[in-house]
Amino acid sequence: MSEIPDVQRVITRVPERSEITDALAATWQVMANLAADFDEAAWATGSPLPGWTVRDVYAHIVGAERMLAGAEAPEVALGSPAHVRNEIGRANEAWIRSFNALTNQDLLAEFIAVTNTRVDQLRAMTDQQWNAPSWTPAGDATLGRWLHIRVFDSWMHEQDVRIALGRPGGRDRPAADLSLLEVVNALGYIIGKRGEAEPGSMIEFRLFRGSQTLLIHVAVESRAEVVPDFDDEDPTTVLAMNFEIFMRLAGGRRSARASIDDGLIEIGGDRATGERLIANLAFTI
Repeated sequence: MSEIPDVQRVITRVPERSEITDALAATWQVMANLAADFDEAAWATGSPLPGWTVRDVYAHIVGAERMLAGAEAPEVALGSPAHVRNEIGRANEAWIRSFNALTNQDLLAEFIAVTNTRVDQLRAMTDQQWNAPSWTPAGDATLGRWLHIRVFDSWMHEQDVRIALGRPGGRDRPAADLSLLEVVNALGYIIGKRGEAEPGSMIEFRLFRGSQTLLIHVAVESRAEVVPDFDDEDPTTVLAMNFEIFMRLAGGRRSARASIDDGLIEIGGDRATGERLIANLAFTI
């Protein structure tokens, strides 16, 4: 593979609470701005998520933030929708359907009201509240950890809306970087456990975003770990792709096989390992 210009190395870290709150506020505002001129057809457009329209994406965020603010989940008869695969999915679907009686404009008003309230609540929290123990989709952690996941979820849903409606953008904002960080922080598990990379493997991800290349290194010894570099050693596998493709794969929004077959991913070095890692990159529930 060729030399890499304009490189930014990405490593694991815990984001500051101000980063998380600002990213949530900005993402929700962008989504509100996007929806301001939606017509009925836009709201009804199918999203990249099976069974969900653009409207459902907005309803999901309203429900998730109501839940995190302490509201009880609604009692809604769901039946057995094909796209609902677990209890978290059933809870999400119940919230979405609980808003069915709202007009699109009323739902947007509710989205704006709920997200504005949540931003105010988050900014007013004490450090003790922010760091309080909490269940999260990634296991027991803290509320702050849960809210980093909320950045990833909200930004990914902004991208779902943009892709559904052909309005690309938002890939160079701080929320995009925090969403990438959510994936990078999980790469040890993704590469070592899900991808079963063998000891001695050195995996390099090259993600292209505009003129910038984001470089991520994962070394596998007794376990897989994101590292700053490989100490002048060559990687055993290189996976090069557009930033958007990487994030859609990690979020379970794209087929790994189709992405490889369509030439959207370049694999260097150990191809069998590279294909196995791409096939197991999705880590969302």
